[in-house]
Amino acid sequence: MPRFQITPVKSLVPAAVSSFRSSKTNDGSEALGQSLMRVGQQFGQIAEKMIVAQTANEISDAHLKSTTQLTALKLDLEKKGLKVVNRDFDKSAKKIFQDITDGMSPNAKNQFTRTFNNQYAQTRTSAAAAALKRDNDITYANSIKILNKYNIQASDALTTREGKANAEEGFRLGNTVIESLRSSGIIDASAAEKLRIKHNGKFASNAIKGWINSNAGSMSKLKNAQRQIGDQKFDNPDALVYWNQLEEPEKQAIRQSVTKEIRDLTAILEKKDEQIEQDRKDAGVRLQLKIHELIAAGKTEEAGTTLDLLTGLMKYSGGDDYATVAEVKTLGELIRQGTNFGTTEPTTFRVMASRVSLGTTSEKEIFNTNGLRYEDRIKLVGQLYAAQDKSYSDAVKLFEHPEISMKGATGGRFDRRMRSAEQLRLESQLYDKFIQARQKKESFDAITEARKMRDDFIKNKGEDQKAELKEFKDYLAINEIDSLDELDAYLKNMLKDKTIDSVTASRFKRLAREMNLQKTVK
Repeated sequence: MPRFQITPVKSLVPAAVSSFRSSKTNDGSEALGQSLMRVGQQFGQIAEKMIVAQTANEISDAHLKSTTQLTALKLDLEKKGLKVVNRDFDKSAKKIFQDITDGMSPNAKNQFTRTFNNQYAQTRTSAAAAALKRDNDITYANSIKILNKYNIQASDALTTREGKANAEEGFRLGNTVIESLRSSGIIDASAAEKLRIKHNGKFASNAIKGWINSNAGSMSKLKNAQRQIGDQKFDNPDALVYWNQLEEPEKQAIRQSVTKEIRDLTAILEKKDEQIEQDRKDAGVRLQLKIHELIAAGKTEEAGTTLDLLTGLMKYSGGDDYATVAEVKTLGELIRQGTNFGTTEPTTFRVMASRVSLGTTSEKEIFNTNGLRYEDRIKLVGQLYAAQDKSYSDAVKLFEHPEISMKGATGGRFDRRMRSAEQLRLESQLYDKFIQARQKKESFDAITEARKMRDDFIKNKGEDQKAELKEFKDYLAINEIDSLDELDAYLKNMLKDKTIDSVTASRFKRLAREMNLQKTVK
């Protein structure tokens, strides 16, 4: 260990002033000499105190610097390992000493040197210990990574001959790594034994799990593995060796993992069955739509051939995934009667047209709904497809205006489940214009067109209402009806004689309310 040089020096405190003696007696000179001697002694004491104080300050300042710089040196070098500490610490400490003591008084330097030597020894020892721990930690961490790598090799230990050979080699090398840690002093014998047990257990666990994973995807193989684990009777003798190396918690975890694998595979297989069923239904819908298209084009013979294909698929699947018996029957009737098939019932049409507008139906439901003419089914399906165009769907929303969507039948309330007759009529007209533009390959601004249609309707509706109300007032005047009571009696007789129908009677009552016709004042 280096020792920093101490150079002894003489005291810098001035010697006491020598005694002064005069040859003369009793002339006062002796008293003067004694006074001067006392003054010299006092001066020497003061000077000595000053020098001592200055030296103490120098030493204190130097000690603070050395503490700070040696600590910084330690922190820097210990992060770089023991080799760097052994190589660089002494050289750096010597420079620190030289820089700090440069310009110090000899006495202060002498005293500080002893202090610095102690600091140096303690700091170097601490740096070496920290660096060694760091090196050992890194070596240990790297060794664990190597162990984990060897553990992975165990995954094929029970699946292939090559995997078995690689696993045996990995097992041997893993234990060599552990022994190297112990022999180098990085871990003690107790820690080495614990690590060896952990390594062996992990190795065995990976071997068993690798065997289980090799059976994944096959329900029969997974259940066979589950049976072997449950009985602890393995087809492969090596599997039993690995199994016996496992602790009970690890065994239980493996049992649970096999159970989970079986459960997950069951769910996957069920999902596949569901997907197959859905795929068949989708294929059936496409075939049915194809048949409808062929009927619309007058290709009844080709439509019949396609229906035969659909029927064959139904027989092959042994169920109604592709289509139901009723749907096939309807398609057969369509092929025989063509587009003349079916009649439209107003309420049914309004319900289905409203669902198309709201996007709450499907092409299959439309085609399979009774009470609709074939032409109406085709058009409703077309409107449903047209709604997939954003500009068209946004345009249709413009008809959700109170003047259009409010219906007298619901007391002026907006029914979100049912479109008004006026709203459906405007949507149908917009669709016709949309399709015509498509067929002619012309550009079509659906939103602009819908906005114009809406505004025109509202304007015309106001004018029509005024004309209708004037006509009604004239009607009342001709028939000398002056009150609501007289109108009720009049309408009752007209309905009894079947001169008017209930729809007309309801319209008259609505108009009476609009013109604020009053009851008879008694």
